[in-house]
Amino acid sequence: MPKKLNSEVEYLTRNYSREGLSIRAIVKKLEASDHQISKSTVSNIVNCIGNRRNHKLVGMSSPKKPQPSKKVTKDILRKIDLLTDKENPPSQSFIAKKFNLAQTTVSFVIRKKLGKKIKKKTVVHALKPSHIANRKKNSIGLYKKRLAGQKSEFVVTLDEALFFLDDCKGSRKIYYKKPGKLDPEFMTVKKEKFGKKFMVVGAISGRGILPLIKVPQNVKINSEYYIENVLKPFLEVEIPKLYPGEESKVFVHHDAASSHTSKKTELYGKDLKERLGMTIIPTSEIPVKSPDTSPMDFFGFGMLKQKLHSRKASTMKGVWKLLQKEWNKITLEMIGKVFDSWKWRLRLVNEKNGEQIEQTKKIHKRKL
Repeated sequence: MPKKLNSEVEYLTRNYSREGLSIRAIVKKLEASDHQISKSTVSNIVNCIGNRRNHKLVGMSSPKKPQPSKKVTKDILRKIDLLTDKENPPSQSFIAKKFNLAQTTVSFVIRKKLGKKIKKKTVVHALKPSHIANRKKNSIGLYKKRLAGQKSEFVVTLDEALFFLDDCKGSRKIYYKKPGKLDPEFMTVKKEKFGKKFMVVGAISGRGILPLIKVPQNVKINSEYYIENVLKPFLEVEIPKLYPGEESKVFVHHDAASSHTSKKTELYGKDLKERLGMTIIPTSEIPVKSPDTSPMDFFGFGMLKQKLHSRKASTMKGVWKLLQKEWNKITLEMIGKVFDSWKWRLRLVNEKNGEQIEQTKKIHKRKL
C-alpha cells in the first residue's frame, strides 16, 4: 500500500509547479525542505493522477477503502487448500490479497478449517551411531568447558560457506502439512547449484565480529591456505585488537573440516599456544555433523543467506557488497543472544542423546 503524503508536501508541489519549475527542480526544492519525494510522485501530484486526487478535483469526498470480505465460500476454501498444497506455497498476505480476505482470516482458515500446520523445510546431516555418540559427548563437553557462565566472552567461532548469485530472490522455506498426510522427517529445499559463486569465511567472538574474508574463485581451502589466509589474519591480527593483553584466554572453535583438523593445522595451533597462549579446539573435542550447534551456521551464514533471499543483486560484486553491509550490522547485543542460543542448543543435543534438534518445537522461534 503506497505511503500517504501529508497535505503540506502536496501544497508545496502544486505551488512550485504553478511557478513553472520542472519535476526535477521540484524534487530538489522539497529535499532542501527535508521532504523526501520521488520524481514519479511529483509527476502524479502535478498531473492529478490518483483516485483520491481525482475525487477531490471534481469536489467529491475521498473514496472509502475497500474492506476485505469476512466470508469464506467453499470455492475459496478449496482454492486456498490447493495453493497451500504446493511445494513452494505463496505467502498468506498474497492469498489474502488474491481472495480479498484479511490475513488473519487466511491464517484461521489454514490452521482451523484446513487443519494444516506450517513446517520449516530443513537440510540436515545423516547421522551414524558414531556421529550421534560424538555429538552427545562433545556438545556437552564444549558447553561445560568453554561456554558455561561468562566463559563465552573469550570464544571465537569461525566457519566458511559458499554464496551463490542464485541465493538472491530465493524460494519459500516453509510448507503446509495436511492432517493424516505422510510427512517426511526433514523436508529439504537443497538443490545442486552450478551458477556463479564464491566462498566466504566469517568469525564471531564474544566481543564482536571479525571482518569477512572473501576466498578467490577456484581456490580450495587446504591446510596451507587456511593457516596463512584465515587463521593468521583472524587470530594474529584481529583478535589482539579485541582482546589486548588477554589473548591467552581466547579459545577458537571451528568444525571438523579436513583443513581444520589436519596435522599442519594442529602444529600451527601448538605454535600459537606457545606464542600467544591462544587455544584452538582439539580435534577430539569437535562435535561432528553439527551445524545445528554452530553459531556461524544457525545464525551467521544463515542470517546472511536470509538477507540475500529477498534482495536483487545481479552481480557477484553486488552480492559481496550486500554481505559486508549486513554483516557489519551485527551488534554485541545480538552476539550475546546468539551465544545464549548456542549454549541452549548444546545442552539440547545432550538431552536428545545426540540426535538432530532442528525440528524441535519452537527452536526457530527463538528470537536472536
